[in-house]
Amino acid sequence: MKFLLALSLAASIWIVPGSVSAKARSRCAPVQTDAAEQIRSSDDSLREFAWAEMAGAFALAQPGVEPSAREDRASSSAALELEEALLEAPVARREALRALAREPSIDRLSDSGQRLRIRAFRGLPATAISALLEADEPNLRAHAWLWLATTREGGCSLMSVERARFAVALYDLSEVVESGDDLLLRRVGDYALQAYLRRLFDDPQATAALLEELSAKPGDRSLPPRMRAFAAALRVRRGDLSQIERWLGDAEPELRLAVALAALDLDRSRWEETIIELAAADGDDLVTQGIVDAILDRSEGSRRAAPPSSLAHPDDPRLAEATLRWRGEGDPRVALPSATVETVRPGQRRYRGLLAAR
Repeated sequence: MKFLLALSLAASIWIVPGSVSAKARSRCAPVQTDAAEQIRSSDDSLREFAWAEMAGAFALAQPGVEPSAREDRASSSAALELEEALLEAPVARREALRALAREPSIDRLSDSGQRLRIRAFRGLPATAISALLEADEPNLRAHAWLWLATTREGGCSLMSVERARFAVALYDLSEVVESGDDLLLRRVGDYALQAYLRRLFDDPQATAALLEELSAKPGDRSLPPRMRAFAAALRVRRGDLSQIERWLGDAEPELRLAVALAALDLDRSRWEETIIELAAADGDDLVTQGIVDAILDRSEGSRRAAPPSSLAHPDDPRLAEATLRWRGEGDPRVALPSATVETVRPGQRRYRGLLAAR
């Protein structure tokens, strides 16, 4: 067995299903933390890119074949064959765990999906959880991380997961299909990150260090753009504005949009006009449309915030078309009119310079 598994075997404590001591509960990560809403908002800001990725996967698939889980051998955190990992689980649980591995998608939102995970993982000893996080089935690893990230008892088991394991799992690019509001492609590392953020609920310095590490790696092929964008957006929502101008001019459209929407949530009055300028200047349609949709959605849902004049009566053709599409008009299959100002990259000039140039 791998070294990390051996360590977890040596340190394991067997837990009887349904029984968690008071001492153990005191070390459980809460389900609802102060950052929970920030995490959900940062994830939602990238949904258009997730949809686009899934649409691309369907376009490349054979007719009648839906995308399915795919192990990325180069980055996988798997170290055990499934049946070897299951040896650490009670015999009565093994079929439920195999069933999770065979599921066509990760049912994230429904009660039935949550019940399947609870039935499979609840009360498992730390040795079994550790082994399952290394099983060579990406669906099972994703389910295990999601259970650790979202359930009451998972929050107790989470505190026994070694931090070294997170460092490996965050870069696991193995793909799974998630079913929620829509079908999305996610990486196993996405679920590991959610669990890790919950694990660090009482350590803001460690959380800040993790987000800084993940958001400061432009061009790193081992880190998906959506994960870097998520980390940067979460930093902004936590009040870190030290890199915001550079991020708004970043080469990755996912990061530009996620940070723009985070800035709107943090302080709309301060950032709205700047973000609208970005929408007009950005050459990526998902960024422009995402910003326009977010601002108009917020205006429509607020009695105090009327749409800004630049969107209520837009002169810019790109903004005008995006506004029409928000109203349900226009043709979303056609590209938006070209940006009136070419997007400036941080290597050329700071984003503030872009605004001054207009």
